[in-house]
Amino acid sequence: MCMATAYMKRGPRKEILLQEVAYMQPKGDSIVLKPLFGEQKRVKATIREIDFLNSTILFEEVVEEAK
Repeated sequence: MCMATAYMKRGPRKEILLQEVAYMQPKGDSIVLKPLFGEQKRVKATIREIDFLNSTILFEEVVEEAK
């Protein structure tokens, strides 16, 4: 079984967001990530890259502009 590690790109940095991601679903303006065990996480981000060979997902944080 192959689970993915999700990373969040914030500027030049890349941080681990969630490990052992088994399920991912877009929901409106965010993305729901569910790990094999544990609680799901909802993020406002865009998908930058999915690497199936290395089991990684790279997101870029969506920064909302002030009105």
